[in-house]
Amino acid sequence: MRFSAVYRVGGSKSLPLFIPETGGGSRAKNRSFKLCGSVFGRKVWNSNDERFRRIVWRCNKKYEVKGKKSCENKHIDDKVLYHTFVNTFNAMVENKEYFMEKWKKELKSENVLVRYKAKQFMGILADAGIVEDFDIDMYFRIIEKMTVFDGEKIIVSLLDGTEIEVVIE
Repeated sequence: MRFSAVYRVGGSKSLPLFIPETGGGSRAKNRSFKLCGSVFGRKVWNSNDERFRRIVWRCNKKYEVKGKKSCENKHIDDKVLYHTFVNTFNAMVENKEYFMEKWKKELKSENVLVRYKAKQFMGILADAGIVEDFDIDMYFRIIEKMTVFDGEKIIVSLLDGTEIEVVIE
């Protein structure tokens, strides 16, 4: 289920568990690129000089063979992914009534995992407020993955199956 809100992230382009779109399927319609679909890994650029040190996420298959580029996907900066998470969490807080109602319905499900996740998410959001900083523990409690679409947008998939679209500017 995709949540209808679209949130924008400013800054440069760029956490664990995030996968680039492969170019196939309904989400990638009208796209002129085709990516490999591999998982991204965290890389540190210019690690010897703190002035230029930069943490990015890049396709793990980009340079599978040394010196030969295997994937044309671009990297994405850590800060962009952090802002994406913050915006996603804040969207959930701002639309708390919608999510609480959704999870209340899921409490009646016959699927034990669905009921468990709904109860867990309700507990997380019950007293939650707007956040300004990235929280790694909260990230792993609610996020399944982030799917990046050629540096244009990120689909954040929550552990309950909800998807939230975040546009990168």
